[in-house]
Amino acid sequence: MGLNWVLAPVVDVNNNPDNPVINVRAFAETPELVSQLTTAFIQGAQSYPVLTTAKHFPGHGDTAVDSHLDLPVLSHSPERLRQVELPPFAQAIAAGVDTVMSAHLLIPALDPTYPATLSPPILTGCLRQQLGFTGLIVTDALVMGAISHRYGADEAAVLALEAGADILLMPPDPAGVIEAVCAAVKQGRLTPERILASVERVWRAKTKVFTPPTSDFDQAHDWEQIPPLPLQLTHLARPESWAIAAEILQDSRQVQPAPQPLQRSPEIPLRNLVIVDSLLACEYLGNHAPAISLPHQRGYQLQVVDNHTPEVPLTLEWQPRVLTLLQLFIRGNPFRGSAGLTERASAWFEFLVQTQQLQALVIYGSPYTLQQFLPTLPVGIPYVFTYGQMPLAQADALQAILPR
Repeated sequence: MGLNWVLAPVVDVNNNPDNPVINVRAFAETPELVSQLTTAFIQGAQSYPVLTTAKHFPGHGDTAVDSHLDLPVLSHSPERLRQVELPPFAQAIAAGVDTVMSAHLLIPALDPTYPATLSPPILTGCLRQQLGFTGLIVTDALVMGAISHRYGADEAAVLALEAGADILLMPPDPAGVIEAVCAAVKQGRLTPERILASVERVWRAKTKVFTPPTSDFDQAHDWEQIPPLPLQLTHLARPESWAIAAEILQDSRQVQPAPQPLQRSPEIPLRNLVIVDSLLACEYLGNHAPAISLPHQRGYQLQVVDNHTPEVPLTLEWQPRVLTLLQLFIRGNPFRGSAGLTERASAWFEFLVQTQQLQALVIYGSPYTLQQFLPTLPVGIPYVFTYGQMPLAQADALQAILPR
């Protein structure tokens, strides 16, 4: 399909339910399961001309701050890091991962001064020397607040190269960064040998994903003159791929069906209350999305609440009694925290429970959100949880509880 570098798998151990940015991007909450699935992912990709990436080194799972916005601090001891955070990276290296991406987080036990992306003890000392990684080191995006708010785009780029990074991902000003790196070489801050070492690693990665047409194809830029391979878009959206996606959704969802099919009284209207962080940013919630259309077909009136909806007091004087299907789209979103959304969803949930208006609950995205609401969900109220938020997940979830 034209892709030759996948910035995955995420090998962070997400053992912090309050993690706003890793969350369901991680495989699991234990290093054993993360290591097992990381190895499977890398081995599966190795039969294709594509590079894989283990991220975010040395482990972004146990944080409660979104590094897109600010700098998280991981205060664990080296022993704890060896037991929990580092094993999945060691397994990824053993499995032949091509690239490791650094994490924008401060780990005082390893480097009290610089975050991992800018830290020689972490990138060179721990990753290169202790774990023996010889592939590409790529930074996480340098546009992220954890780095850009503290170090400046140009200085951060030079610090990352000094620390051992080979590729600078998404600097805010690429042209300015190139000038800064060249200036650092001229000033002797970066040696030509240091730059050439990264060039050599980039070259080795390119030769893995590109087969030269002739045996004398040995010039560094020869392949820039070769037309790209034709895209094989017929691999996309095959029926068997859709079938596998549906099977995964069905096997991973959690359902508590109602003792009997959802009933309605002619005297009480039905409401489909959808709570999402930003309706304008949700491509999966158009008028034809199942979360909107399926309840509508059954007589539910739509009400959408997002972070732009004016807050109003939740009282029966303002809000007449309505049987409500409550659908929550909550998961970690980079650059967009979900704490405020969860608070608003909690207020609505408590109001509907206290006034006996909650008919059913559907949660899309985070299992931690489900764990938050389950303890106070009244007995007999059906619920569905699904990891997906896309239309296929919506249809699968709603068909499990809505009357046919």
